[in-house]
Amino acid sequence: MIEQIETLVKQGSIEQILKRRSTHKEPIKVLQITLYELGFGKELNWERFGADGDFGGGTTAAVKAFGQKNGISTNGESVNQELAEKLIKQHTTVSDLRLLKSALDNNAINRLKKKSSEKELVTSLQKLLFSMGFGPELNWERFGADGDFGGSTAKAVKAFASTEGIQSSGEEVDEILAAKILGKFVPFLGDGWAEAKAQKRHQRRKGKGQFFLLHPKGKRNFKNIEKRRNKTEKEFYKKDPITKKKLFRNYRYEFEKIEQEIPGERLKMEVQDVKKFRENGNRIMSFCYPKDHPKNNPKDRIVIHFTAGQTLGDIKTLTREDYHISTAYILGRDGTIYRLFSPEQWSYHLGKGVVGGNERHSSRSIGIEISNYGPLSLKPSGDLTFGDNSKFCTVDDEKAYIKLDKPFIAHEYYASYTDQQYEGLIILLRYLTKKFNIERKFLPTDPTLESQGKWRKAARFAVFKNQTEADNFKGICSHINYRESGKWDIGPAFDWEKIIEGVTADEFKPSFITRTRGMLSNPPLRTEEQLLESTRGMNFGNQDESIYGPDGPEVDI
Repeated sequence: MIEQIETLVKQGSIEQILKRRSTHKEPIKVLQITLYELGFGKELNWERFGADGDFGGGTTAAVKAFGQKNGISTNGESVNQELAEKLIKQHTTVSDLRLLKSALDNNAINRLKKKSSEKELVTSLQKLLFSMGFGPELNWERFGADGDFGGSTAKAVKAFASTEGIQSSGEEVDEILAAKILGKFVPFLGDGWAEAKAQKRHQRRKGKGQFFLLHPKGKRNFKNIEKRRNKTEKEFYKKDPITKKKLFRNYRYEFEKIEQEIPGERLKMEVQDVKKFRENGNRIMSFCYPKDHPKNNPKDRIVIHFTAGQTLGDIKTLTREDYHISTAYILGRDGTIYRLFSPEQWSYHLGKGVVGGNERHSSRSIGIEISNYGPLSLKPSGDLTFGDNSKFCTVDDEKAYIKLDKPFIAHEYYASYTDQQYEGLIILLRYLTKKFNIERKFLPTDPTLESQGKWRKAARFAVFKNQTEADNFKGICSHINYRESGKWDIGPAFDWEKIIEGVTADEFKPSFITRTRGMLSNPPLRTEEQLLESTRGMNFGNQDESIYGPDGPEVDI
């Protein structure tokens, strides 16, 4: 990948292409990845933007920081020949430095000795010694980096030690020598150089848990989402993961991308409209009630849930025929917003025993399910598991989970939500609050109670005290505010502050391609009225109160 920068250097076109506001996205992506691997992820704001091909403020800051580390004066707004050549030079050594540092950190440096079997580690040592000018001692022209710690490598090690005033036979590299070698390169790198690549190798090695099947890998182009959907979600169209039988022998699903304008904002929301059909072609809507249902109410609140599952099972569960337990939206791990029915319609989603009544509050609220496994259990093996002890990840996979300082409902570990999900939820909440004139209000929390682990006493994680309090709240809350028992929903492992900031801001600018690509072409928009019209006359299922009872069905979604 770095070869693209090398080519630009040879062509002499580097400054015209790698500069602020350049439209050459692919070379800029290569630059951003290179800077990230050299440790400048913090300056790039990598966790938020990744390699987006936009030479903006983050990339400028990273280029400037790299220049300062390497003695090159630059304002960061472009990459010249000198800076590019230095980038290439430092990038050729950084992976070898990681390997050497890993051996040092894990007390395995004693493997770097004559006749060592650690060929990869020896190869890295040889390349680093060559970069420092010890090619003649290595007999580089003849042997190169062959992974064989023989006489030539010993000579090079001895020569390096001598320049550092250290007595050594050269036949082994101890901790002092290893640290000296690292010290020749590290001052030119960013603070995150040691972790930038190591985590990717770690994920490939230990990627057998559900996290690695479900977590989005970078940013996705929405128009190709059906092709790029992660492995687990692809199975949605193939077979049941438990019985291994083909899904939908009697049903089939269709997904239609629609774009809806957010009233009063320049932002548009992309949604996958989910349609379920029987084999005979009749569309099924009997998991919800129509807009004109006699017990429907105007929407004045939004209730957030998590699914305790993955998108495959989530959509199946929430579109069960004649079941009437569902939510209007599901939010996938890659940020995709799935719309199961119009938010002007309704379905039960709170459960019996709800403060204020299941029917009363399900019909006046819009339910959103976020695809997430929720609480995790730590096993002696170091695995974190969910549900029936299925592996989610290991304790080393720190991005996969959140560890709370104090347990929440007897659990310290929770599956993390993705940046794409946070952004998708912010956009969806901005849309719904504008569409239905719902106040952008959230329940408060109490840092003192949180620090003491008294989560359920803070209003954000407490159940409404009585029907009056439940009726009076109008805004955005979670399922946990309605029930004393059952599957508790969104807790403190969820970044509430990020959502509050994004929803209450005067303007929100998306970061991920999922909701920014394709909008410029302005495809036809579909309004809620048009979507509702498409369900006119359909069978919404049995509405007999004798079946569901006066307060609706039990629920655990």
